[in-house]
Amino acid sequence: MKKGKIMMLSLLLIPLILFSACGTPLAPPSVEIEPPAQVQPVQPDEPAEAVPDPAELLYQGQASMRVVTDEGKVIYIDPYVGEGYDLPADLILVTHAHYDHNGVDRIESRNPDCQVITWKEAIQNGEHQVFDLGYVTVEAVEAGYNRWHDVSECVGYVLTFSNGRSIYVTGDTSTMEQMPDMAEMEIDYAFSAVTAYSTWAWRTRRKPPSWWGPSTAFLTM
Repeated sequence: MKKGKIMMLSLLLIPLILFSACGTPLAPPSVEIEPPAQVQPVQPDEPAEAVPDPAELLYQGQASMRVVTDEGKVIYIDPYVGEGYDLPADLILVTHAHYDHNGVDRIESRNPDCQVITWKEAIQNGEHQVFDLGYVTVEAVEAGYNRWHDVSECVGYVLTFSNGRSIYVTGDTSTMEQMPDMAEMEIDYAFSAVTAYSTWAWRTRRKPPSWWGPSTAFLTM
């Protein structure tokens, strides 16, 4: 009897053991995992080349002008009137000694390498000088030829900028011998003082000389 009970108990345990074995979770099937694709680093965009601001010309009255070049250089020409002297100067040009063209003291703010070019520097041993400053080339030309303006103590200036544009400021001058030769300069803008009846622009009723050609914009001051 005891032996029969043991056998019956064993029979009852066998399905339980088998059931427990079936209930054991199977190991997950092996899955091949592809390595992640190599990510190419994103190259930052190269900074765009700086584009300079357009040049600006401020006419201040009389023969006084201020030019700001493409490079941001500030040029004052014949300082005298106006209020636009706040920008630090890089170059100051003076055509002659008369007070209404030579108010250099008005320009208090100047960069350390500011240059001042007057008729004294512009005429050396009777020769008109050329100054290559990188951002502008300044060529002194004749001026004067009347009893109030001695040709040896007066100049005009032709400024050619790095963008190829050029302006001509005559200073106070009558008709000069060099004028016909200046047609070869292909000047873009010419500014002539007409404040005195002795200047050629006044005597010619502010008309540009015929030899300048159509490419020159003629303006009177």
